[in-house]
Amino acid sequence: MTAGQYIHISCEFWGAISCMLCALCVYASRHFDRKGADTVIGLLLCNTLLLLHDMILWALQGQEGMTAYFMVRISAFTEVFLRFAILAVSAQYLTYLAGKRSGNPPVVLRNIIYGFCISAGLLSVGSCFSHYFYYIDKENVYHVGKSLWVEYVIGFSCLALLGIMVFRYWKFWNVFERYAYAVCLCVTVAGGLAQALIGGVSFICLASAVCMLLLFLVYEMQFADVMVERESELNREKRSLLEEQVKRKEESIRLFQKQIQPHFIFNCLLIIRDLCHDNPEASEVVTHFTKYLRDSVDILEETACIPAERELGIVENYLYMEKKRFGDKIRSEFIVEDQDFLLPAFTIETLVENAVRHGIRKTEDGRGTVNVHVYREDGYHVIEVTDDGAGFSKEWLEENAEGEKRAQSEESGVEREEKRVHVGLKNVRARLELMCDGELMVESEVGKGTKAVVRIPELVR
Repeated sequence: MTAGQYIHISCEFWGAISCMLCALCVYASRHFDRKGADTVIGLLLCNTLLLLHDMILWALQGQEGMTAYFMVRISAFTEVFLRFAILAVSAQYLTYLAGKRSGNPPVVLRNIIYGFCISAGLLSVGSCFSHYFYYIDKENVYHVGKSLWVEYVIGFSCLALLGIMVFRYWKFWNVFERYAYAVCLCVTVAGGLAQALIGGVSFICLASAVCMLLLFLVYEMQFADVMVERESELNREKRSLLEEQVKRKEESIRLFQKQIQPHFIFNCLLIIRDLCHDNPEASEVVTHFTKYLRDSVDILEETACIPAERELGIVENYLYMEKKRFGDKIRSEFIVEDQDFLLPAFTIETLVENAVRHGIRKTEDGRGTVNVHVYREDGYHVIEVTDDGAGFSKEWLEENAEGEKRAQSEESGVEREEKRVHVGLKNVRARLELMCDGELMVESEVGKGTKAVVRIPELVR
């Protein structure tokens, strides 16, 4: 072989090694876009085989022996076949990217390229017997066939269709992709023209190697963009979680400060209870209030969900005091069929307090009943809090569900009261979703009452 042939084979060898290493790198990062990565790997492996077979063809042609005889013929056929295989896989890759970004993949153009490539593949099979694209003489030397121009026509037609794909979806490529695809098309066309007019060197194979390296860089930049976006999304989630934790901590501190030295209050209440020897009912009220206050303060220190049994205890003490305050105007009914689960603190208490303060006490005579029903249904722990109080209009619920805000100075007393109801329900709903994947649904009708339903998945323990 001449020095030029050695240089040619060396370039193809390093090109094949580079394509193989690039394929391994893509395989290592294929999790972010498996389908696109598999297509790129297919292109790189096809180009690796193309370069290897062209090396074999250049190294063994003209040599004697059965091994050289068969390897030259196998390599000549495989080289032609792989050229069009690379064009077909390139069409598939561009179709996938264009469809992914625009929602309208160029399927027709891809199918036309498939048709051209299949035709070229069949003609390359025929060339093994009819000398159509190429032939091997008796001295085992490769020669171009009498109809090689057909191969170039098909190849350039496929390149033209790939160019149409690239420019049709130009706005969907980033700047580097535009330059890379344009360079790939120009380099491949230049390599084909050089091989058709000059010969003696596999310009098409070398151009294909350059294109594969550019394609690898495009893929790696896409991978880097995805990693940057995922990192940004992760940072946003971390920031959101941190803000939520800070918000919950501030809320806990604010509520704790409102207790005004709770231990001092407890001690005072115990003293008052001990002084109520002649009035057992007063002593009982103080006892219930002390339990309510102590349990409420203890729960403020909890950062996770609490047992439903503890929450129901607080609710019972709260309703006991409200009944003592308003007499027989306030009635309550508890049906507890399920309490073996966890829920955010003050979930039921907030709903019951809303039912009393903003439902029953807003009626003309201030009378009504609060019903608390806790049960299990279809894989959920269900809590129903209903009242026959004043209720709210559907329009008010929808308006406040959208989070409509007014300036505090423009709100009337009634509006401020209604806003407090909405904020309480909003906080309950947010804590349910955040802490136990639960949900809150509210139904209400003016003059008939309100029904609040909490649903918590059974898996939350």
